[in-house]
Amino acid sequence: MPHPVYHLGPCGFFGVIFCRWTNFTVLILANVLIDVEVLAYNFFSLSGPVHQLWHWHTFIVGGIVGAAFGGCVYLLKPVRKLVRSTNRLFAMPCQGGPLKFAISGMLGAWIHVMIDFCYHSDVQALWPYRKNSLWYWFAKRECGINGDYVETACLIFWVLAIGAYTWYLYTSSRKRKPKRIRKK
Repeated sequence: MPHPVYHLGPCGFFGVIFCRWTNFTVLILANVLIDVEVLAYNFFSLSGPVHQLWHWHTFIVGGIVGAAFGGCVYLLKPVRKLVRSTNRLFAMPCQGGPLKFAISGMLGAWIHVMIDFCYHSDVQALWPYRKNSLWYWFAKRECGINGDYVETACLIFWVLAIGAYTWYLYTSSRKRKPKRIRKK
């Protein structure tokens, strides 16, 4: 993906939809964390496939990295407080234990891997299975879907995320309003 911003559309959408069971901020941060592998590849000017340096762009390793990130966020109290205050800033639920944080990190990483799995030919999402059959199916053979379609889908998810967040704010504000009791 040329810009990590595209990843935030689907991740934000699923973060809002599943905010009851996940931590929104950890989900978003874990989604961005996976691209540290690409940054390291570029920083050290390495050769070989970009997304195979540490195999963070796989469901197995990416899930472990995301879950470990979520667990570390929970265990480090100042970071946990910062995450919870960020959730409060966005009016998202901020309670939850280490399992919720770990699941959020894992889901954020998996969403990132799924998007790159469809976009880049060198992502081995099912590693240790080495082929990217889904990319081949999307881009070359069956669908004829190229990167423009994936980017368009990510932008559509941005719109859906904004709509879902607006709906979430609307419904949560209605729940907080005290009901008036009519006097007879």
